[in-house]
Amino acid sequence: MAKARYEVRPDRKGGWTVTKAGDSKSVQKRGTKVQALGVAMCLARGSESTVVVHDRHGRISEIFTQARSASFETEPAPPRSGSRERVSSRTELREVVSLLAPGSLSSARDDRQIFVAYPYRLYPSADYRRVYRDLENPFGVKFVFADERITSLHVLQKIAAFIRSSRFGIYDISGWNPNVTLELGLALGLNESTYLAADPSKTDMHEVPADLRRVDRIQYSSYTELGEGLERLLGQEIPVPRTHEAEDQLQALRNETVRIVSENEGLPIGDIARLLRVSIGLAQVVVRPLVGTQLRTEGTRRWTKYFPA
Repeated sequence: MAKARYEVRPDRKGGWTVTKAGDSKSVQKRGTKVQALGVAMCLARGSESTVVVHDRHGRISEIFTQARSASFETEPAPPRSGSRERVSSRTELREVVSLLAPGSLSSARDDRQIFVAYPYRLYPSADYRRVYRDLENPFGVKFVFADERITSLHVLQKIAAFIRSSRFGIYDISGWNPNVTLELGLALGLNESTYLAADPSKTDMHEVPADLRRVDRIQYSSYTELGEGLERLLGQEIPVPRTHEAEDQLQALRNETVRIVSENEGLPIGDIARLLRVSIGLAQVVVRPLVGTQLRTEGTRRWTKYFPA
C-alpha cells in the first residue's frame, strides 16, 4: 500500500483541520488539535503513513510516522525557537501518541466488558444507554461509557485504559463526532477490536473515511433497531454462558411470557413488558426466540401483536 501523508493545520476560525496531501477535497474540520490528531491517526491506520502537525504560523511542529507494527512513533521536527506554550503543546501530542505504543498500558482485560463511544449530544443519555443496559443481564456483560468530553490528556488516558481493558469496543459514528473519532482512532492505533454503529439520518457518510464506510456496522434508525443489532453482535461475540444465572432468569421470563400471552391473546410488546415488569428492550430479547415455536405474530413492527402458536 502506498504511503500517505496527512496534514493537521489550524484554520482561520480557531479550529483545526485534517487534510490528505494531494487531495484538496479531503478536508475535515475539528475543534481542537488533539481531536484533529485523533482523526488523522484514524485515517492513517493500516498503512505506512505520516501525520504532520503544523503550528499557527504554518511551520511544522511535529511529525508522526506509522510503522508496520501499526504504532506511531515521533520523528524530530525541524528545529526552531518557540514559546513555552508551543513546547507544552508538542509535549502533549507526543504523550497522546505514546498511548499507542505497545505495552504502554497495562490494564487487565475483562472479557465481559465492552467499551462504548457515542455522540452524547445527539441522544438523551438515559434513553440511549438503556438499550445497552437492557442487554447486560441477559448476556452477562458490562458496558462502560466514556462519560467525559476529551479535554485533557488525563481524560484520554482514562479512556485508553477502558479500551485496553475491554473485550472490544462499539463506536457509534453517527454525526462523525470529534470525540468518537478520536476514541476510534485511539482504539485502531492500539490494535483493539472495534465495531461501528451509525444512524444514517444523522450522518453525512461523505465525511466518513472511505475504508470505514465499507466496514460492516450496526445501522439503525430507532432504539429498537439498535438493540436488535447489538443483540446479534453479542450473540456472535459473547454467547450467553449456559451456567450463568441470567440464563435461568431468561427462561423464567419466557415461561411467564407464554402464560401471559395464552391468557391475553393479541398483546403488543409494550403490554408484555408491562406485565413482566421489564423494559421493552428486555421483553424483545425474551420474546424473540419464542416466535415460531410457542408464539406467533400478526402485524409488523410497532403494530405487531403476539398470540399462542
